[in-house]
Amino acid sequence: QNSPFSPDLVKEANLEKEIPFAEKFDTMMMHGPLMHCRSERKLLTNAGKMLKTGGTLLCEARNELMSVFSMNEYSQRFFLKLVEAEKLPNPLKKEVIKFYSRFKGSGLKTSQPWDAKYPTRFHNPFTVGELFKECGFSVKKFHFAHYHCLPPIFKKEYPKLYYKLSVKMENPNDWRGYLMASTFIVEAKRV
Repeated sequence: QNSPFSPDLVKEANLEKEIPFAEKFDTMMMHGPLMHCRSERKLLTNAGKMLKTGGTLLCEARNELMSVFSMNEYSQRFFLKLVEAEKLPNPLKKEVIKFYSRFKGSGLKTSQPWDAKYPTRFHNPFTVGELFKECGFSVKKFHFAHYHCLPPIFKKEYPKLYYKLSVKMENPNDWRGYLMASTFIVEAKRV
């Protein structure tokens, strides 16, 4: 209400179902939708329809590779998926599941109350470009954010120091972001 901009410029919409603007934009930023949408392809395709050719999309994604570093239940899920544990014959399958179950006891809660209602998607910076390409984009760069200086289990015991050291690490171009940042912004151009 106190904004100098017209309220007509603000629209609420579900990009998986509709395209809320008739005009095309130079830039669009999506914070959150890719992580919790039901159809990534529909969301990105509709976002592309709202951008001019050559327009920029800045889209936040949860970093699947942080699971390698986090040493918690996410790590367990990541490694079991990576080694395709479900396809292994018993008793090897049971041994592999037991081996990776050590991460599950980290004491860190990885399920959120909204997980049942809204999907929680993780994206791998090494493969997410394929998804964007299918939807009419060319990925130009990743900007890593929300670094974790240590596996999250240490946050519980040393919250202030953990936060201080993590903030100090923030650098969107640091290679460690591939493993130590929980999110990244995909910078993509509409082709």
